[in-house]
Amino acid sequence: MRLIILFVLAALNGAGFAGSAKAKSIASEGFFSKSEIRHATVSPDGQWVATIKVTAQGNRVDLLNVKSGKEVEMLDVSKLENGESGIRRLVWIDNKHIATELSEYRKGVEDLIDSRVSSRLVIIVRPTKGSDEVRILSVRTKGALVHALPAIEGEFLYAKSGAYSKVYRLNVDKLSLDGKTLTKRDRIDGGQFKKSNEVAKVKGVATRWLIDEQGQPDAVLHISDKETLSLSQIESKNKATLLQSWAFKSNRFEAKQDDGFDGKVFIPVAKANEPNSYFCFDKSEDVQRSIYKVNFDTKAHEVVYQSDSFKILDFELTAQGDQIIYVKVINEGKVEYVYTNNTQAQSFELEPLKSATLRAQIGANLDDSIKLYYLESHNNPGQYVLSDNKGGNIVRIGSILPKLDGQLEFDLIESSVEVEGLNIPTLLSIAKGKKAAPLIVIPHGGPFGIFDDRYFDRDTAFFVSHGYAVLRVNFRGSGGYSKDFVEAGKKQWGKLMLEDIYQATLATTTRADIDQNRVCVVGSSYGGFAALMLSIDHPELFKCAATLSGVTDFNLILNRSTNRIKTVTWNREHHGDPFDEYELIKQRSPVYLAQNLKNPVFIFHGEKDRIVNVEHAYRLKLMLEKYNKPFEWQIDPQGKHAFTETKAQTEIYEKLLAFVGKHI
Repeated sequence: MRLIILFVLAALNGAGFAGSAKAKSIASEGFFSKSEIRHATVSPDGQWVATIKVTAQGNRVDLLNVKSGKEVEMLDVSKLENGESGIRRLVWIDNKHIATELSEYRKGVEDLIDSRVSSRLVIIVRPTKGSDEVRILSVRTKGALVHALPAIEGEFLYAKSGAYSKVYRLNVDKLSLDGKTLTKRDRIDGGQFKKSNEVAKVKGVATRWLIDEQGQPDAVLHISDKETLSLSQIESKNKATLLQSWAFKSNRFEAKQDDGFDGKVFIPVAKANEPNSYFCFDKSEDVQRSIYKVNFDTKAHEVVYQSDSFKILDFELTAQGDQIIYVKVINEGKVEYVYTNNTQAQSFELEPLKSATLRAQIGANLDDSIKLYYLESHNNPGQYVLSDNKGGNIVRIGSILPKLDGQLEFDLIESSVEVEGLNIPTLLSIAKGKKAAPLIVIPHGGPFGIFDDRYFDRDTAFFVSHGYAVLRVNFRGSGGYSKDFVEAGKKQWGKLMLEDIYQATLATTTRADIDQNRVCVVGSSYGGFAALMLSIDHPELFKCAATLSGVTDFNLILNRSTNRIKTVTWNREHHGDPFDEYELIKQRSPVYLAQNLKNPVFIFHGEKDRIVNVEHAYRLKLMLEKYNKPFEWQIDPQGKHAFTETKAQTEIYEKLLAFVGKHI
């Protein structure tokens, strides 16, 4: 779990491979630089890999020749688009054509799927000769890519919405060059939007077509009238049968009648590989962090994925429709791909496949003989490799943070501590062979539903590389374990959640490789609140505290004028009633306990933070000055809740490192 995490109150070894060298001094920019690769996809013949690269200007598509190792730029989105655009999707149509869905995020109706995204489709034509230029074709008719049909050369499925929404089979060769001025004799998109090319049709505006494992429309989500969203099964080209419907009123979904799901509002996002089963979001959730597998016939449903990020935007399935390959989330204020561990049953003998904790197969050629993997572990920030079926021939595609390749080697120790009858999981990271290391405790944000995992954590690696041990605690209320574990955190944000962290820290300091006299607590958002409270309650243990974008006055959060009715209800259930329990909440808010602080505090906040208002930082500063308490302070005039720019992150972490080094 990243240190900078959103505070959720709303109702996301060969040479050159990580792990091949011992930890060494690494420049801070190496940790906070932009990711080299955002996503990768392999061609149907397995000879090419297209990647989404992150540059200072935006997104770029590069193409790697697997055999020669030569990489060339295919598309720079910043040169093609006006405004703030990104790559929403990148898939191969065939070995020559790469479909690239470009998106521009705009304000819309938040709960309607894809309503915040304006997109268009361009097709990159791979040069077949060294002298050929890259050509960019486009579909000018407004709509969306439905399926790339990689087994059929030059064809793909494209959806167009309207009073009647339709899916068409289009041919790449009939499209025009992007930006080309058409003459009177030219037909838009080659005149392909005609009845003979129709594959499926439904009455009403379609928001999402659900595709089966053969690449054909199985069902469709569509707005059948102004206040109804419907799920209809595609029976034939011109026939669709209603399966389920929901009312959409006051910017929220509701079941039209008792549907057997006990108040959960399951909206399908993708077809599962079982009859009448779909992968869904529950629109009754306060924040979209869970993916469910739902059978609308039997009413059976289960959570198949839970995110530790702020919000899930979308996800992608395997071709068979049985597993999630990745989810797209909002994390630390930016859109990221998070891959799932979907190849645990396979045995790998060669590095880096063997040592990776997370091995996600994210693609394969058509005959499944060549596979594309995403690999990650606690000391491997993430890399893409191409391998044959047996993992015997491995080609490195690229890394998430290339400056850290081969630079990190430290142990991750998983343990637990029992607190008030509940088993609390912990993650301790420490450099190999380190004796009596000073300890930094990092409580995660949230606090509900967020959790720390055993994969790579940028902040942990940063501190460990500078000689510190790092403890992360999945206190009660954290996600990733069970519903009961989350429920155990209700109204415990200022009580047992803190006790969990305290007891876990005490247990950790009994280790011979931890210096019990040198402990500091550092957190962001809710973690910043926890850092302050732990320092106030246990000054003998925590010798300093740092709060970044941290909460200092809980009543200020609970009484925000922007809170929706749904959010207010959720807050009362999980945090307390700001009217009936005002004094109790005040008594567990750091700003009113500043006189009890004995050890130094580091405060950082962004002036433009819309999640935890900068007023929290100013109130704390005022009280610390009143009681003449030692603290360091910085406000970023342009900073938001999460600061993501390399320069800003590097600067604040260097200051944070100096602060911690001064006091423990």
